[in-house]
Amino acid sequence: MASTSASSVKSDTSVASLKERIFNIIQSSKNATSEDELQMQMSNVDKSQRLMALTSLLAEKKIRVFADPRKNKPHYEVIVEDKSLDDVVLEVIKEAGHNGIWTKDIRLKAEITSYVIVNKVLKNLENKKLIKSVKSISNRKLYVLYDLIPDETVTGGACYEAGLIREDVVKNLKAICMQFIFKRFEDSYKHMMSVIHSSDDAVSNNDKVYCSAKEVFEKVQKDIASLSGDIKENDIEHILNILLYEGKLMRQEFGRSLKFRYNPYNRDKTDLFYAPCMVCHLYKDCKPGSAHVSPENCHYLSVEKF
Repeated sequence: MASTSASSVKSDTSVASLKERIFNIIQSSKNATSEDELQMQMSNVDKSQRLMALTSLLAEKKIRVFADPRKNKPHYEVIVEDKSLDDVVLEVIKEAGHNGIWTKDIRLKAEITSYVIVNKVLKNLENKKLIKSVKSISNRKLYVLYDLIPDETVTGGACYEAGLIREDVVKNLKAICMQFIFKRFEDSYKHMMSVIHSSDDAVSNNDKVYCSAKEVFEKVQKDIASLSGDIKENDIEHILNILLYEGKLMRQEFGRSLKFRYNPYNRDKTDLFYAPCMVCHLYKDCKPGSAHVSPENCHYLSVEKF
């Protein structure tokens, strides 16, 4: 009994492998594959087994057979399923994934000549809730699968809505980030000034004034919780870059990480902390009464500079 069962499994496996082999031979042929060609390529296979595999493929409608009128011999070819335009367009949109795809690219990839037809198909797929349209920050209408969430590089994250900047959110995020980074700058400056005339080992590390977008995001969680929208680290990095381009921040590379710091040269000149010491490379040698470098003969601390 066990032997009969094992033999059956082996037979099924053999038929399955033969079916795959036959299908690949027929599919790889540029034209229909003749019975003679198939027999030649499978000369090591028993004829009855080959016919059994062929019959199975025909029953599954994976291949079709027809007779060549000139030679009156059977030929085989793979059955190619005819896809509707809806299926073709849906496949193109599926391949685009979270990045979405706009009408022009859909038309080119689906090889549809008319925009009217493309728009009709897209509307039909939207009505069936198979796809949805989203407005990108480039003001283009893109299409994604209905259940997919578009990538933030497309939508712009929490700072954008329907392709438009949410000015209230951007304004509040800029204020929150600036407040945190200025506080970091202020604390670092005070600490540096308290040890600036101590031994070299005690001098503060100026790098502590810098902070990454990730650190800012983690530190301002409570402040951004009240803002609408799911604000993420990428949104904070976007805001920091805006502040950088506005000249309010400075940026430096530390290894593979980019970090930001307050730009003291962008400050109100009446500000008490508008002092060049924070960025001066000679601060370690600067001492009151020194003939070499001292606050008294510092060109940058002169009244005229203010």
